[in-house]
Amino acid sequence: MYDKERIITAYIEFYNKNNRFPEDATEFANYLGSEAFDFLKSFNPLVSLKAFIWEEYFDKALNQCQQDPNFESYACREVYLSILYNLVNVLNERRDMNKAMISFTKSLPSFPKELKKMKVNATAFYKEMISAGQNSGEIASRPLVDYQYNKWCWYGTIFVIFFWIKDTSEQNEQTDVAIEKVAHLIFDILNPNAVDSSIEFFTFLFKQGFK
Repeated sequence: MYDKERIITAYIEFYNKNNRFPEDATEFANYLGSEAFDFLKSFNPLVSLKAFIWEEYFDKALNQCQQDPNFESYACREVYLSILYNLVNVLNERRDMNKAMISFTKSLPSFPKELKKMKVNATAFYKEMISAGQNSGEIASRPLVDYQYNKWCWYGTIFVIFFWIKDTSEQNEQTDVAIEKVAHLIFDILNPNAVDSSIEFFTFLFKQGFK
């Protein structure tokens, strides 16, 4: 009896043997045998199967982060950096296959349908991370926009994946630079800063009658 994990393992095995993915569910079912045919109906088109694989990549990256005994005490910026670095490490385990398994257009913005399940898990985690950061004062509460913060972190994640695919440097050193740049940009925006302080100061003066 086939389950999701066996199907995913076989899908990766198919790529390793043939240096390509199955053309369609029928070809993949023929590779697996007739007992898998009914199960494969839920993965038609096969992009649904790819979405499960990408979902597992984020979950694996998060699990690797959580193996660090200090992870729970990280500031949100460091949590985000750790997620991105570990995600790239996971992707590098099957670098050629993973680059072939996603359908980015030539330039951003785009949202590959293969990432739809990863998005659900990632944005849920980022929402919790941001809530903790707001409670600690690390992240500014801005009622008109802060409901979008987790999406900004998700867009940063998409950017890193896109950059990693395009990166031709030998050890992905340019992707490492991209991770630092995008994480610091996002959290410089999310953090309380001089702009917020100025707004609060002038709001206070206005309320006190200094017009």
